Amino acid sequence: MCAFRQARAPHFLIIGGQRCATTWLHNAISRHPAIWTPPIKELHYFDDAPSLTSRNPAAKRRYWKQLKKRVRSSLYRGPYLTHWDFRYFSSLRRDDSWYQRLFSDHSKKGLITGESTPAYATLGEDIFARIRQLNPELRLIFIMREPISRSWSGVHHELRKVGIGFGERTLEQKIQRSRCEDVRSRSDYVRTINRLERVFPREQILYLFFDEVVGDPVGLLKWVMDFIAAPYVDPRELLPESVKNQRGSMSHSTPPVEFQQALAEEYWPIVDELRRRFDGPPSDWAESYERIMSRSTARASGI
Repeated sequence: MCAFRQARAPHFLIIGGQRCATTWLHNAISRHPAIWTPPIKELHYFDDAPSLTSRNPAAKRRYWKQLKKRVRSSLYRGPYLTHWDFRYFSSLRRDDSWYQRLFSDHSKKGLITGESTPAYATLGEDIFARIRQLNPELRLIFIMREPISRSWSGVHHELRKVGIGFGERTLEQKIQRSRCEDVRSRSDYVRTINRLERVFPREQILYLFFDEVVGDPVGLLKWVMDFIAAPYVDPRELLPESVKNQRGSMSHSTPPVEFQQALAEEYWPIVDELRRRFDGPPSDWAESYERIMSRSTARASGI
């Protein structure tokens, strides 16, 4: 067994901006016979640990939401609640040892373990340092999506979660919401990258792009399996049904021109820096932003 798989669990974390295909990737690699992920996709341990006794109302709400979802799943779809669920939901003391025990049973069986929580992308450098202390060999998978499209999809998702129809808010309200720090921070990929690389060696971080999930899901899964040292399995057998049956199922509606023009200049420094650091999609993003800003300038000048 390689040193990576002998390391303390978990062995990998999937992070990334909300609406960046982390759920798709989680579902795909969870099908791999040598990989184990928790029955709850987003544990949120390092940013806002769900707990019955939490003083944070958001964390307590997340706890009850997770419990209801697991109970309903066990009743209608299976499998039944397990020892893992008892450990997760009944523990009153949630610390690093508790977190690692969530993975230890499966790690001892020789499985590669990990979890997916997109919100970890906004963690501070001190928390990343703490994560590395738990497992110095940890692999991090960071997925990025073109910032304007991510913001548009993110605002749409937020409104849907609180029961507000997307059409019930004006375009200006959506633009203002996209500028709030909690939305904007999820698209500030450069800040996340800088924090990660001040803590983790570059070779322990895999940077992926939403465009690659849509354009070449099979090739992307091969890359991920190699990165986390998973035994080879035909990636086509891991693809979630949505991608198997419809190549464009990961795409979403294009933001209105006015939304793009309102945010292009604000996100330009991030996109320009990504273009300098990476090949592939960021160059396409930058070209698109240049066209958007050029049209905005021409319109402002009356040309």
